[in-house]
Amino acid sequence: MRCARSLVLVLSMACLVSPLLAVDPDDPPTDCRYLHVVDPCQGELLVFDRGESIERHSIPLSSGPPGIYEPNGVDFATVPENRATFSFVTQGPYLRVIDHNRLQPWRTIDVDLQLGVDGMYMTKIEAGPAVDIDGETAYPLYITGRLTHPGYSEPVVVVLDQEALLADELNLSQVLIATVPVCTDGIECLGTGLDIAVGAALSGGDVRQQAYVSVLNMPSDGTKRHRFYRIDWGTDGVFQVGLNPVNDEGVPFDGLGHRSIGLDYDESGQRPFGVFKTLGVVSDLLDGTATCPIVGDATDIEVWGPGTDGPASRIHFVTSLAAGGDVLLAFPEGECPDGDGDDLEIPVGDFPRALAIESSDEGEIWIYTANKDHGISAIRIRIGADGSLTLEETIDIPFGGCPSDVTFRDPDLDTCDPFDIEPSHSEPDGPEPPDPCPPGSTDPACIPDCPDGGCQIQILPRGMGF
Repeated sequence: MRCARSLVLVLSMACLVSPLLAVDPDDPPTDCRYLHVVDPCQGELLVFDRGESIERHSIPLSSGPPGIYEPNGVDFATVPENRATFSFVTQGPYLRVIDHNRLQPWRTIDVDLQLGVDGMYMTKIEAGPAVDIDGETAYPLYITGRLTHPGYSEPVVVVLDQEALLADELNLSQVLIATVPVCTDGIECLGTGLDIAVGAALSGGDVRQQAYVSVLNMPSDGTKRHRFYRIDWGTDGVFQVGLNPVNDEGVPFDGLGHRSIGLDYDESGQRPFGVFKTLGVVSDLLDGTATCPIVGDATDIEVWGPGTDGPASRIHFVTSLAAGGDVLLAFPEGECPDGDGDDLEIPVGDFPRALAIESSDEGEIWIYTANKDHGISAIRIRIGADGSLTLEETIDIPFGGCPSDVTFRDPDLDTCDPFDIEPSHSEPDGPEPPDPCPPGSTDPACIPDCPDGGCQIQILPRGMGF
């Protein structure tokens, strides 16, 4: 990786800034609750209005050196003054900052070379809520993936500072909060991080924030195992990682579904839930309660609801690869899907591997699934005061790609329509960053370590990454 990256570095610097694209002020979105869909096969970020079947915008991510890596995960910024405008996309070792006013990548960060996370290949991403650090408010960005080494890879999480990433003048020394190796408990753990969920800020103890990461473990015996790890961000600034007590017990399994292992917190940010592949259930990761068996091979989970007492306090949405056709399951917490009328089983496109739900406490919500072999499915459901679920509408949206992730923009914003506001930056990225490996550099990090025959750039086939 170091060798190949050194060859493309000079080219990549020229791609960190892009010409501005004009946005038609007479063509605003019909709803401020729009969503992003990442399509690795076409190297694009698609923008859809909520409830609409035609894509509103397509943002190319395939130009320049980042284009040799497929995009994978996406989330919107949570910094209050910026979350109406920016989102983040993972693309191999590159983090793309998307400017919604200009509908294009505004900034590209090479997490491997520029931040020193050697061999980083990123998968999923989640922008966390605010945390207090010694009286100052910070907005962390959690990214999982793998560190690639010759012949093997290991799961990892990196935590970045959103405000530093979105600053008008980029200071790379302020971006990286921590690099967090996942497998520190003595268990052989070779593979990649697949999904991450970030909890609310904590107070009154030694932990300021918790997160959970799902890991695809591929040890040297050739089996595939799935595990959950908990990350505690201490008030002393140290990140502690441990194998979660509620887990899949490391039972080997196979099949393509192993690449989709979803996590989510409830709305309070206090209760995490996960997909247990080998046990065939979804469950609370804290104590194993609220466990429900799932027909088929569950891939992702989203939890809706304010988390208060009452029949409609929490609704679980789970995507599953089922023998009779892939489905979205919807059921109230504690009432497992059994077809008795209290739950819904809704057909979706082939291989749903990511799920997004709008964060609304209203009785009617939209849910979207990103279907690897199809496109996306949009489902509108009404949730009654008594906890009843009614399917109102489904929209099938095929577009020939292989979407890997989908996310809703938070509707609770002071500015509802970001396409109507003025761009927040006069220039895309200021002056080009200096080349950390100029010609003639004697820095060991800049000297290629190549086998006989020279270095080769690894071009990943579209849609084949994790």
